[in-house]
Amino acid sequence: MRSRKKKPEVQPPPLHLIHEEVNRQRESTARRSDAMNGRATVLIGAAAIAGSLQASDLFGNGWLIIAVAATALAALCGILAVTPKPRRELDMKMVRNTLFRKTDDEALLFLIDHKNDALAEIEKLLSHRARWLRRGYVCLVISILAFVPLVARAQLTITIQ
Repeated sequence: MRSRKKKPEVQPPPLHLIHEEVNRQRESTARRSDAMNGRATVLIGAAAIAGSLQASDLFGNGWLIIAVAATALAALCGILAVTPKPRRELDMKMVRNTLFRKTDDEALLFLIDHKNDALAEIEKLLSHRARWLRRGYVCLVISILAFVPLVARAQLTITIQ
């Protein structure tokens, strides 16, 4: 008669590995947030430059009005993308009181859960900010496309004279 081998029990990964991964993801999210701030700053700057070039003769030309309005919307979207949003952080006093009588594994699991919740909240905010950035860049492209015929016509007028 053959003896049956027991299947090895699947052990959960050590909590410190999960904790390290959550911390790595939080750092990655912070870098993405910084990069998003940079892109929003570029959008605001480009909209400011485009607006100053377009604002020379606002009245009497429909394309120019569209261009300036789209530029203003692009700048507004950029500003909304960099406006800080409140987010929940761990209350350290509550953490201390909660973890005071827990084992190391229980304490680490508590921290992992709370950091993971905060990470999900940050990801949601980043998605919201990314939508504002996309809208802003679309408005900036519309602004530039509306301004191109005006520049082309001005170049044509200068060439003819």
